[in-house]
Amino acid sequence: MNSFIKSKPFEYWIVTAAYFLVLLACLLLAMQRVVYWMAHPLFVCSDQSVYLAMAELILAGKIPYRDFFDFNPPLIMYLNVVPIMVARLFHLPPPLALALVVEALHAVSILVMATLLYVYRKSVPILPFLPFLFAYAYFTTLMENDMGQREHLFTFFFMPYFLLRGIRHFGTRPSNWFSIPIGFFCGLLLSLKPQFFFLAFCAELGFLLSSRNFRALISVETLSLLVAPFGYVLLFLRLPKEALKVLFEQALPIYQYGTIWSSKCFPHMLCSYDYFIRPFLQLVASLTIAFLILPTSLGRSRSGAWLSPFIFICLGAMVVYIQGAQAWTYRLLPMALFAQVLLAYEAGLICSAPLMRAFQMWKGFSLLASLMVFGFTANYANLCIAEYRTVPPDRFDINLEGLGYSGFSPRNDFDETFFSMIESSQPDDKIVHIGSGIRPGYPAQLQAGRAPGSRYLYFMITMIRSAVEVNPKLKDKFAAIEKQVVDNLGEDILKNRPNLVYLQDFPVRDALQEHHFVERFLGNYTEIGTVDSTRIYRLTGVKFNYAAFDVWRRAEIAMSVLRKELTAEQAAAKYQLPIDVLNDWVKRAKAGLLRRLSDRTLDREAEMQKEIYDLNDRLYKLNLEKGELEQELFKLKEKQ
Repeated sequence: MNSFIKSKPFEYWIVTAAYFLVLLACLLLAMQRVVYWMAHPLFVCSDQSVYLAMAELILAGKIPYRDFFDFNPPLIMYLNVVPIMVARLFHLPPPLALALVVEALHAVSILVMATLLYVYRKSVPILPFLPFLFAYAYFTTLMENDMGQREHLFTFFFMPYFLLRGIRHFGTRPSNWFSIPIGFFCGLLLSLKPQFFFLAFCAELGFLLSSRNFRALISVETLSLLVAPFGYVLLFLRLPKEALKVLFEQALPIYQYGTIWSSKCFPHMLCSYDYFIRPFLQLVASLTIAFLILPTSLGRSRSGAWLSPFIFICLGAMVVYIQGAQAWTYRLLPMALFAQVLLAYEAGLICSAPLMRAFQMWKGFSLLASLMVFGFTANYANLCIAEYRTVPPDRFDINLEGLGYSGFSPRNDFDETFFSMIESSQPDDKIVHIGSGIRPGYPAQLQAGRAPGSRYLYFMITMIRSAVEVNPKLKDKFAAIEKQVVDNLGEDILKNRPNLVYLQDFPVRDALQEHHFVERFLGNYTEIGTVDSTRIYRLTGVKFNYAAFDVWRRAEIAMSVLRKELTAEQAAAKYQLPIDVLNDWVKRAKAGLLRRLSDRTLDREAEMQKEIYDLNDRLYKLNLEKGELEQELFKLKEKQ
């Protein structure tokens, strides 16, 4: 095909146009998903939500481990600063900003790989890589819960590096303009987890097995790849000593032995749900096809040489998933992606011969085929967008106005804990959620926009207990850690006075009972209800029977204050209520009345907004005039 392109300029432009139509189809396939995220502006899962919250704390000057706790290396926290800054710049909900940033990275990754394929088309088998590119673009369109996970971000930067390494191994020297940034950013994302370096090592072994080009090991992109990890280690070691002490003496020991609490056996990791077994079936199918192709002439061709590194990264990703011993979908994500793109590459490899014959028989075949691909993709994207915008009759949407944003989000995007937070607290209140996992405290707290009231955005007492079961010899050590983290949590509550404290019944409440946690640290809190198997405690100053005041009773008391029949102090004394609780009821009742009775035909909001636009426009023109006058004054001074 390459010689055909070189000798036929007119046909070259036809093939080039066809290639760019396929690229546009890939981008359209990927970016249609933005409409979905715009319709779900607050949808985010637990891990991603807690890292966004940690990024907000970092921007507030907090230090990881010292000022807030986590088990993982800090890079993912600092990377999440980017979507938080985007959210603040464009006044978006942080979950939506994360989704948009990830979609932008996906599009950039597609463009980088498409550019590499086009620039080095003489040394890369383009036909098999076109379905590969399509499969890669399609994979993220299926992403919901794992959108923005570390494994997901890793694939965006690893796949262009994988393609670049193949170009290098098979005899072409890529430009430094590609090698340096691709190598650096891949190294940065490899630093998220040690397992990712293992996957890069597997790919390198696969390339070496096919190319025997050991000189390619030392190259611009491999050296650039090492820059970010070394810099990351140096910056990591500059964290304050107290932060490193928490990480190495508390977090890592708990994580090392405590993850057995959520571990699963391999049959569960493989067969518990359909979305676990499907990637394994795809892996088996792709490897079977690869081993059938390898002994043939197609397998020994230049296109077939790419099969070896594909096989190695698929097997490496499978090993990483099994070694993790967790039935978590994001752990399976690299293997699922690698198996799908290998299947797509094999399909292109098998179909390349008949397609080449079709190109030779009719020069316009490539353009017609690409137009058909683009038309099919456009129709598919249109159907997806129509589905995203369709609101089922039984769907209930949440108005985001009360959270400081415009628009709506489906009710199913929230846990019940979220609604309890917005109903029982104000935006400037702090909240503490004490549970066995991250959810439902997060993402509910991020979605509600409530600040954390403790260094522990999630609690780990169940992991500490599991660590003792795994290694009884360290029982005293873990008992000391447990006492310290429980005391830290209690001191945070006494110091920060969060408005709400959520305490999970089983197994957390039972474990904390041994430390007399409720009696020691929640003396000023009243239990007001239960949500998601978690008791809710509210800061009231003194204990009182919250359940004795139903909604109508609260409304009657609040309205007596709003009608000025009683002052807040008189009502609090009459009904034996804490004054803070009564003031909160009055504030919420007033806000509810105003929200329900507002009328955009009568208020001056639109008129005032127009005045603001006019004043900003006038200010802009005055600044221009000021600049012109300053220039004239400068010229006059020069003449004098």
